[in-house]
Amino acid sequence: MIAVGVEPKIPPCAKPFISESVYHAAAYLERGSPRPNEHVLIVGGGQSGAEIVEHMLNRADSPRITWITSRSNLFAIDDTSFVNEAYMPGYSRRFHALPLQHRSAIIEHEKLTSDGISGELCNRLYDILYERAVDDALSESFHLLSSVALKHITPLNKRWRVNLTGLTKQQHHSIVVDRIVLATGFQPRTPPFLQSLLSSAHMEDGLPVLGPDYAVSFTKQMPGPVYLQNQSRLQHGLQSTNLSLVAYRNSLIINSLLGQPFYLDHSGQFLGGYESPDEQNATSGSITAAENMSAIT
Repeated sequence: MIAVGVEPKIPPCAKPFISESVYHAAAYLERGSPRPNEHVLIVGGGQSGAEIVEHMLNRADSPRITWITSRSNLFAIDDTSFVNEAYMPGYSRRFHALPLQHRSAIIEHEKLTSDGISGELCNRLYDILYERAVDDALSESFHLLSSVALKHITPLNKRWRVNLTGLTKQQHHSIVVDRIVLATGFQPRTPPFLQSLLSSAHMEDGLPVLGPDYAVSFTKQMPGPVYLQNQSRLQHGLQSTNLSLVAYRNSLIINSLLGQPFYLDHSGQFLGGYESPDEQNATSGSITAAENMSAIT
């Protein structure tokens, strides 16, 4: 079994400049606090970016902050009860059986079930910024730019000139900052040995085809099965890297290795595990949030 984890996702334009003043959010606590006279750029509108912004705003000597996100707003994560059924084993089984185009659409549609800001943190940030706006202490110290992408970074006398692009109106402008924090998430780690191993795998949209048990499908006979985790979002859904299902994923792999159900699958007992009569014969169609409890339509 190969489970090589994830690594920080660094925008290509930032990779040549990773340093003490340009770094991923994972290194935020290691780099030391920004000085009060610094201008800090936070890139990314998810939970990590929001936590870093809150940490800076709560300092008595907070720096000047520009926060950009490619999203049209700061969206809260959707962790309501029915939505959380998407992180049950039965949902993963049905998701895997869908056609590629349906799986891709579902991942995009349900992104905020795993990638957003907690509702509590959204409200805290809003209250902080509202109070400062009322006191007229916000206009020069904080800017939030939505629907904006980071395009280029250029060194400028121990500072950084950053080119930004608007995603809706295609407007371009630049700012000069002292520090850049990349709250840009993580991506599957693919070391060279894994690239070589997967060179003979069946591919789907640039990713290796995995079975329901996370076994890689190869174009040729292999000495033994290869199981791949942390790289199957398109195959098994957004839950494929969720820690709550580690035991379930491992049980599928162990059962596959043993060739028998050593660990019984009781996922059908949960709301997210119900199947329609059609699905029991041949799974087709798509999963919708409202129908997640009962069927594939």
